[in-house]
Amino acid sequence: YVCREGRVTNRLACSDGRAFDASIGACNHESLVDCVDPTCPPTYFPTKLPTFSPTVSPTFSPTESPTTSPTDSPTESPTESPTVSPTESPTMFPTVSPTVSPTPPPSLAINIIKSKQSLMEQHVLKSYTANGGTAYPSIRYNFDGFMQSLQIMANDGFGADFKFMLWDRDRDKFRLGLVNVAAFLAQATVEAIYEDTCDELNWQQVAGRVNEMILFE
Repeated sequence: YVCREGRVTNRLACSDGRAFDASIGACNHESLVDCVDPTCPPTYFPTKLPTFSPTVSPTFSPTESPTTSPTDSPTESPTESPTVSPTESPTMFPTVSPTVSPTPPPSLAINIIKSKQSLMEQHVLKSYTANGGTAYPSIRYNFDGFMQSLQIMANDGFGADFKFMLWDRDRDKFRLGLVNVAAFLAQATVEAIYEDTCDELNWQQVAGRVNEMILFE
């Protein structure tokens, strides 16, 4: 549980590959958690033998002999020589070469971000407990989910007339896209990742009162 001002604000569950670590009071990698998980032997129910119904032999009806109709002698038609049509040479159509779509340029920004997975998990996708500020891998925010979302927002699109400006395949601007990603992660860390919350923090009200700084902006 995550508590704030004596009230439970979030209930967290460890994701795949993580387990609850009592020493830090949060989820941690399973390889770093020492816990005992006793298991009970399964109880097997007795197997009932199937009951087989007796097999009934089928009743065969007698086969009747077919009635043979008399064969009529065929009427012979006069033999005529067939008319041979002249053979026409086939018309050859020119062979059209298939149109090959141009190969899109490779991803630049996406590949660089993927190569930094270890650093991002170590320094960015980290959350902290309320008491003592002990760091633990974020439960809600992981690297795979971030990359899938970035691919949709920047490259694939999501039905809107705008995208996240990543310039993934632009050799002249992809570095600007990396700056955008860094700024986004910095804001996300302050608003949500630090405390592992699903919604951004409410900075406009403190103890039920509107922040006076906002009134004078």
